[in-house]
Amino acid sequence: MALTCLGLGCSDQPATYPITGKVQFSDGTPVQFGEIETLQSELKLNARGSIRKDGSFDLGTFSQKDGAVAGKQKVVIT
Repeated sequence: MALTCLGLGCSDQPATYPITGKVQFSDGTPVQFGEIETLQSELKLNARGSIRKDGSFDLGTFSQKDGAVAGKQKVVIT
């Protein structure tokens, strides 16, 4: 049964949705480094991403760049 489930892509993980963006200061200058971390309120799942030199980022929950689960998020930028 487990092999059949794995072969079909069966998973208990909630769906994730691609999240990309750009972090900038109020004057429009991109934030050139740092980390973004979100916490989905209901499921208590984190998504994380590194900020690149141009301020852009992608979030990942279960793997790099797989996105975040749907729902309200608390966000921290360090």
